[in-house]
Amino acid sequence: MKKILLIVLWFFSLVSLVSIGFSTDISACQTINSADYYNITAPINSVASTCFTVQSDDVSINCNNFLVSGNPSNGAFVHIASTAYKNLSIYNCGVSDFDYGVLVSGASSVTYSSNITLENLSFENINLFPAVDVRYYRGVQIKNISVKDSLNGAFNLINIELIDRVNFVEDIYVENVSEFSVASIPSVFYTESSQNTLFNNIEIIGNGVDTAFGGNIVRDNIFSNIDVINFNSGFNLVSSYMDNFTNINISDVSYGIYLDASRNNLFENSYVGASLVSINLSPGGLGNDGNNNAFLNSYLGNYSNIFSDDWTKTTPNNFTGNTYLAGTQLSTCFDNPTNLSCEIAGPVIPAASSGSAISVASLPGIGVVSVFVFILFVGGFLI
Repeated sequence: MKKILLIVLWFFSLVSLVSIGFSTDISACQTINSADYYNITAPINSVASTCFTVQSDDVSINCNNFLVSGNPSNGAFVHIASTAYKNLSIYNCGVSDFDYGVLVSGASSVTYSSNITLENLSFENINLFPAVDVRYYRGVQIKNISVKDSLNGAFNLINIELIDRVNFVEDIYVENVSEFSVASIPSVFYTESSQNTLFNNIEIIGNGVDTAFGGNIVRDNIFSNIDVINFNSGFNLVSSYMDNFTNINISDVSYGIYLDASRNNLFENSYVGASLVSINLSPGGLGNDGNNNAFLNSYLGNYSNIFSDDWTKTTPNNFTGNTYLAGTQLSTCFDNPTNLSCEIAGPVIPAASSGSAISVASLPGIGVVSVFVFILFVGGFLI
């Protein structure tokens, strides 16, 4: 019996030693080129152009809520040197005065990798490039991110391009930022080529200019509980299909939702408070897209503020159970000569539960299969 007890004690001692061996305390900027758990033990003031350069798989950086500050005209907080690296996590960090926040290099649609987690990160004074720039990863979790007091002079402040698999982007807060982008769709929050991603609980507060949320080739995603406040434009989506938007609040903007060559999208239980244009439907360059979108059970502002560049090429669309600014007329079908996208008074389709777009099943062709596949992906990912 004593021998068995000694063996058990020896085993747990060995496990403890191994565990200790896979943790490294650090208190200065450096290049990380080996797998390990890196534990920041004190505030860091970066004098280098970039604080941490990651050149390995299986790297975890825990700032333990310490501040990492840099030179506002130099480098990145964390530079992931290639999308070939996988199983990376960065969390519990305060970050200020860098050009970049978290940057992934070598991004391409051919060499994407898997599994990156960014959680509990707070960015301030990110002065040129994105605070979060994650492109061509899959199996991504980005949660509890805040960006404040930042000026983005070249790209989008949050730039995410996610390929396939289930990804989660949740609890994002952006405030008091300016963005003068030269990207294809200038916006504070931008996503491209994203599929099977849940975007949830995002709040973006602007300064009356720029676009809050831009997307290009965004397909088969769920957007829920998103607030956009005080921008020139709320949502600008190009070539985006079969996305489901639930509980979207757009207020204090000039332009609400712009869909360019985008079809089969669902907007439900949402609020669009735009002073000039609530919804603009464009057929795009090929002139044959912009139809079969659905707007259900939402407040859409002034009825006369719903436009299309060419209604003959952006019909039909489904407007059902919506409310409008008091005193506006419902008889003009949004000035649509085809009369194929008029508001339908009822019956009102039952609202989906928060964060879900299951009521899309009542609309043939609005991504039913896509939502079902998304749910299966989520189930498989969680299992």
